[in-house]
Amino acid sequence: TTTGYLLDDTAQEFVLRQEDDTTEVYTQTKEFENKLIRTDIEVAKVDEYTGELITGLEGFLSTAEYMFNGELITVVESVDHETGIATFKDIPYGVTINVYETSANDKYYLSDEVKEIVVDENLEGNGEVHTFEYTNKPVPTISTKASGINGQKEFNWRIDNDVFDETIFGNVDTSLTYTVVTRAWDYSTGEMVK
Repeated sequence: TTTGYLLDDTAQEFVLRQEDDTTEVYTQTKEFENKLIRTDIEVAKVDEYTGELITGLEGFLSTAEYMFNGELITVVESVDHETGIATFKDIPYGVTINVYETSANDKYYLSDEVKEIVVDENLEGNGEVHTFEYTNKPVPTISTKASGINGQKEFNWRIDNDVFDETIFGNVDTSLTYTVVTRAWDYSTGEMVK
């Protein structure tokens, strides 16, 4: 069969018998249908820092674009929040597909990376499932556990002579330098305490 097609292995029966003494050639025709190979493309969303699948979060959308029979095909798929995978089904053999992210949630940056995949005999999982990883960088977080003696977030200067604080940083890029500035504000005047 032609490259990129699945051979139709349906058995076809031909019955040949001579009808008369004068016909030299008898013709009988049956059709076989070879189908174009199709592959599911899976996008596995991975955290850039941990290398683990991003699961338990909604809001990721991935888009795939490719030309097929002279027509631009655009497909948008949601990333499954349980598996961390978006699946583009039945991508035809012979196309070049571009996959990119069109939406991320507030915990990760939207990536500008475009993955180009050629669906041919060299593609791992051709005719079945091809999976690739698409990494996302998490948005850095900072939180504080500041409290006064009474354990409250608001401080009473008559009671709280000591302030206890623990600052928690998450998802920070260790190749960058950060400057943390802490200020105390007097909410009654709206001014910074000096």
